[in-house]
Amino acid sequence: MPNTLPPAGLNMLPSSEEVNAVFEHASLGMVLTRNRTIVRCNRAFAQLMGVPAEQLIGQPASTLFDSVQSYEAFGQQASPILGQGQVFRCEHVFVTALGAQLCCVVSASAIDPVQPQLGTVWVLDDVTAERAQLQALRDALQRFESLMSNAPMGILMTSNRRVVQANARFCQMFGYGLQDIPSMPAVELFPSQADYDQFGRLAAPLLSSAQSVDVEIRMRRSDGQVFWTQVVGYVVNPEDPDQGTFWIVVDRSESHALADSLLQAVHENTTLFNEAPLGMVVVRQHEMLRCNQRFESMMGASRGSLAGVLSSAMHPDMASYCRFGLQIYKPLKGGMAVSHETQLRRVDGTVFWARLSGRRLEAGDWSPESTTLWLVEDISERRSNEQALHAATSLNRAVLASASMAIIATDPQGVISLFNAAAERLLGYAAHELVGRHTPGQFHLAEEVQTYAQELSAEFKVHVSPGFQVFRWRVDRWGKDEREWTYQRKDGSQVPVLLSVTSLRDEAGQVSGYLCVATDMTEQHKAREVLRGSQEELERRVQQRTHELAQSHTRLEAEIAERTRIEAVMRNMAHYDALTGLPNRNLLHDRLEQVLLQTSRNREQMAIMFLDLDRFKNINDSLGHTVGDRLLRQVGLRLSLLLRASDTLARLGGDEFVVLLPRLSHPMQAQTVAEKLVETLQEPFVVDGHTLHISTSIGICLCPDDGTHTATLLRNADTAMYQAKAGGRNTFRFYTESMNAEAEQRYRIESALHEGINDGELMLYYQPLVDMRSGQIFGAEALVRWQSRLLGMVLPNQFISVAEETHLIAKLDSWVLRQACQQGAQWQRELGRDWLVAVNVSARQFRRHDLVALVAEVLAETGLPPHLLELEITESSLMHNVDDVIQRMDALVRLGVHLAIDDFGTGYSSLAYLKRFPVQKLKIDQSFVRGLMDDDSDAAIVKTVIALADVLGLSLLAEGVETTAQLAMLQQLGCHRFQGYLFGKPMPADEFAQRMVLDANTLLHLQTLALPAHPAEPTA
Repeated sequence: MPNTLPPAGLNMLPSSEEVNAVFEHASLGMVLTRNRTIVRCNRAFAQLMGVPAEQLIGQPASTLFDSVQSYEAFGQQASPILGQGQVFRCEHVFVTALGAQLCCVVSASAIDPVQPQLGTVWVLDDVTAERAQLQALRDALQRFESLMSNAPMGILMTSNRRVVQANARFCQMFGYGLQDIPSMPAVELFPSQADYDQFGRLAAPLLSSAQSVDVEIRMRRSDGQVFWTQVVGYVVNPEDPDQGTFWIVVDRSESHALADSLLQAVHENTTLFNEAPLGMVVVRQHEMLRCNQRFESMMGASRGSLAGVLSSAMHPDMASYCRFGLQIYKPLKGGMAVSHETQLRRVDGTVFWARLSGRRLEAGDWSPESTTLWLVEDISERRSNEQALHAATSLNRAVLASASMAIIATDPQGVISLFNAAAERLLGYAAHELVGRHTPGQFHLAEEVQTYAQELSAEFKVHVSPGFQVFRWRVDRWGKDEREWTYQRKDGSQVPVLLSVTSLRDEAGQVSGYLCVATDMTEQHKAREVLRGSQEELERRVQQRTHELAQSHTRLEAEIAERTRIEAVMRNMAHYDALTGLPNRNLLHDRLEQVLLQTSRNREQMAIMFLDLDRFKNINDSLGHTVGDRLLRQVGLRLSLLLRASDTLARLGGDEFVVLLPRLSHPMQAQTVAEKLVETLQEPFVVDGHTLHISTSIGICLCPDDGTHTATLLRNADTAMYQAKAGGRNTFRFYTESMNAEAEQRYRIESALHEGINDGELMLYYQPLVDMRSGQIFGAEALVRWQSRLLGMVLPNQFISVAEETHLIAKLDSWVLRQACQQGAQWQRELGRDWLVAVNVSARQFRRHDLVALVAEVLAETGLPPHLLELEITESSLMHNVDDVIQRMDALVRLGVHLAIDDFGTGYSSLAYLKRFPVQKLKIDQSFVRGLMDDDSDAAIVKTVIALADVLGLSLLAEGVETTAQLAMLQQLGCHRFQGYLFGKPMPADEFAQRMVLDANTLLHLQTLALPAHPAEPTA
């Protein structure tokens, strides 16, 4: 049945169930707006707009238009008519979420013109396809286009075979006055008693099984004239048929005349027939006589190959064909048109959903030789969208039902709109008993509400009435109100709760309701009572025991409810991440297996994204795990808002997330999503007063191109993610076969590193530390190198990151510390040189509880004087648990060891903390030295660090000095100690001793030994 607008302002008073039945099941889009905001819409409207209904609710009405100017012009056209209580009708072109134009016939009526704040009901009839078809058939079907653009409909309600109510259009259609309608026998609307009985035999089985009726029949006007109509019927309440049936009646007199003309035109003009946008096929005696090109394309058949083929061939099997025949036989035999949704089978065997609308071509009685014409529309996409919407709705309901705390939502006036399962368990009410009721009067104690109202009145010097206003008073001013109340259950028992009330706001920032979350405080109250004095405790226990005996049945129910809640929590913990509430690894694997089956069955594409937050460890180390955990929760929420309801966002652990994108039509869709995810995480996060900047590296793997098994897809996406990190982070990479080689290389490094540490393959190189004021080398920094017997020379930037990820860094640090101290002691003994030995300490090594004991043990074992050992610590290592850090640093200083902050200026140091740290030296990071000559920002940073060191009385050393120009500039700024290629590259201990001892320890000879500038070599 084509969509037709129901006129507003019906002269009837249907019940809420009746209105909901029409609203939710109508094939037309219906939406209720209030204060220029969408407050409700049906599924047909959401499908028209291409957006889930829950996302439309609360949106400004202007989002349905292509511009604000178009919305305002439309409002100026409609407002005067609606304000007069009239029905506003027009045709307008909307824009869907995908950008497609949607031509609709719009009918609108104010709920109450006197009270416009109650809102307006809008009905949209999608005539886009009809307009396109009429445009193609403009010359031949001009009268048909005019009829469809103005098609009216009548609405009536019947009960016990009598008409109860009808709208004005129905009365106009049938020639009755509104006063003639009540109690009119329904048979008077039919040409004869036989026609009425025949319609009843057709409609009764459908209505009794809660199905809708959609048929074309002949009906009779008040003057006896018989005309064709299309009738759609729904039972208001299938469990109680006496409540009546709603009927929608459309005058099809002209449609039938035009249909005959259209059939004649189709027969006369084959070209026009073939260019119709819908599939068309003529069937006689179960055989397809002819069809248009659209139907052949839909079925995947070649031109002319379907003529003479049995119509059963286009059905999946004979059983489905027979079921279809049983459903359409009686209407067709009775001369009525029929419309039915079923599955059809293409020539290649694939199955798709279609809507078939058919009718007999000949008048008169039915015979086996009768010819029928069928219009076929591919509705696969619409059915898929409906299934996705149903799945998303089910998930939302399940999440709400699994919540452990009582959740109650209200509108701005305190009328309950939501009451979850935990609230039902807590209060003993079923949701339907309280939804629609006013909050304070249902389960709050009146005396508590009165007392709180008096407290607020005294505090704010204004009268606060003892109603819902007491709950929203603080919320409206400070965003939240939290206090203890006593709830009264349905059985009369009372339970203390901690009630947290927050406001719900729409897109415009206006309060749209309130969310009340109640936590049972019974156990907390019991704990408080335990702390009271012995006499009071004894009296309380006697009273409590007396109460427990009287309320034993109630407590038993509460224990059962609590056990049920705990079991639900355990089930939730098995499938969801405890920190973010996102699906965990187990649930991800389950969903991935389901999507793989669907992808294989439907020959679809899907994508898996592996996300890893860049440098998240720095935030954890510097600001602590509490801040890190809260940041992860915000990241999960922000990512979720960008994904479809059918997508899955899971957290595997740490800072790793996985996104599952099913049903992709093209791989570029995955790229678009990845770009959005990268972009959204570039926006700063505010956590506990810290403004945090973070990025993500994403690896993308496609199915079936890159694999068809869960383990393979996750492994390949992980590999691609590592390539994104290697490519500079804050980006994404699609998986390629070549990445496997790089992953294997990383694995080989990890395996070989275990053996290399144990088999003595590591060695230390030393780079000189120079004091230009004395012209002397005063020390060397120990830098680790790895000469692997399997991999050859492996540079630090290739294996240090692997050591950190595999927790080998602590073992590596301990080895470097011991070897460096042995070498320093050897130089002192053999060369008489008191060279300072600088050793890098990783963040993991610095947080070891036994670090001080380890350093003392190494110094005692090697004989190196403590003042010749300098430990270099990065800024990020110092900012986690600062009090413990200072304690550990003080202990090291008491040993006589020197402490230096390495790479200063690149971390999160606070001056307040810096002055508390017992360090002796700051090392200016080589990145600032590199840009000193041509970057004003780097130069300013260097000047600031030098001034800071001078104020705090700290020594200073600049890293990465490679040119005499850099050296001169740094000396001019007040820095006199240096390290870099200008003075010597890192070298083995023997070479270092030979080259550095032979000089006269003068600046002149040191410059003679200086090497030309080299590209920076990675250091450990």
